[in-house]
Amino acid sequence: MFVKKRDYINGKSALIISGLKKYSLKDTFECGQCFRFVKLCEKGGTNSGDSEKEPFDEEYYIEYMTVVEDKLIFVGQRNDEELIFYGIEDEDFDRICLRYFALDKDYEKIREDIASRTDSEFLLTAIDVAAGIRILRQTPWETLFSFIVSQNNNIPRIKKIIRMICSEYGENLALKEGISDCPIKCKGMVKNSSKLDTGACKECGICYMFPSAEAVRDNPDFMLPSHPGFRYKYLVD
Repeated sequence: MFVKKRDYINGKSALIISGLKKYSLKDTFECGQCFRFVKLCEKGGTNSGDSEKEPFDEEYYIEYMTVVEDKLIFVGQRNDEELIFYGIEDEDFDRICLRYFALDKDYEKIREDIASRTDSEFLLTAIDVAAGIRILRQTPWETLFSFIVSQNNNIPRIKKIIRMICSEYGENLALKEGISDCPIKCKGMVKNSSKLDTGACKECGICYMFPSAEAVRDNPDFMLPSHPGFRYKYLVD
């Protein structure tokens, strides 16, 4: 279904997954199904740092950081037939990314099967328009929790609430993985230094592991600083 190749891109170890069909990393992350991601750059520009240098010579490039289980995942895309994973071992790719990014499913075959069994113009149009979207396999617990938070809410606020909750309960994966430079170039950087400011990291919350259900159950009041509102009682339940 795809081909794996190791390479170095801009001095970074990269695992290139090619041979995909109509995989849109942007549509998959930004369609509203998940909330633990940050767009690092698009078409060579950046929305989180100040470098304007294009990371590739190619016409199109987009890159995200996301948190999946116990790993920070850095993934980019130059075209809809490939994904580029940075700094990841084969073991972690097979354990986390293969399933999470639905790389073990032939979506082209699924689309063709659905199209062959319907005469609905609405559904056929949807199949075409959303051809690049994959269903990310988040854990059932994180999915349930996130969509309770999403009740009567907007995406920026959903992301903020979840980040704050993660920082109250979870482990800072940037520190765990020995990353000294803030991955998203936010205020987690100590001024004029390459060191992380752990206080600012906690306030940001992006690099923290998602809390377990048991942690939330045992200390539900840790959610209160995030101001979950009426959703609090449902999350506790």
